[in-house]
Amino acid sequence: MFDSYLRQAPKISRALLGGAILVDAFRMYEATEYAKETGDWSEVGREAVRIAGGWAEVIAGAKLGMMAGAPLGPVGVAVGGFIGGIVGGILGEAAVEALFSVQPIDLCLPPVFWIGCGNREHWGEAY
Repeated sequence: MFDSYLRQAPKISRALLGGAILVDAFRMYEATEYAKETGDWSEVGREAVRIAGGWAEVIAGAKLGMMAGAPLGPVGVAVGGFIGGIVGGILGEAAVEALFSVQPIDLCLPPVFWIGCGNREHWGEAY
């Protein structure tokens, strides 16, 4: 029953991969256009990191999904990989967004002394 679908799986996966690449290319284009207009090029780097994080988690999620679906046979592997990839991509981009919202830590606070802290005061002494 599912054999005809499984034979088409390589074509379907290539089409989905191509669509995802086009979407990410458009996102990078939009970020570049925004940077040209505003002069703030940090958004291009942020978008590149979002895309890379999403792809890394797509791969990890697809592999976990395929392993989870393996007991159900070839159809379980295909469905598990598809669902795992989607969930992984969403979680990967959410994780990158969470990293962007973290406030930086001031490593010059006592008792940690970091090279390049400048003329900051530590425990009442100037360094």
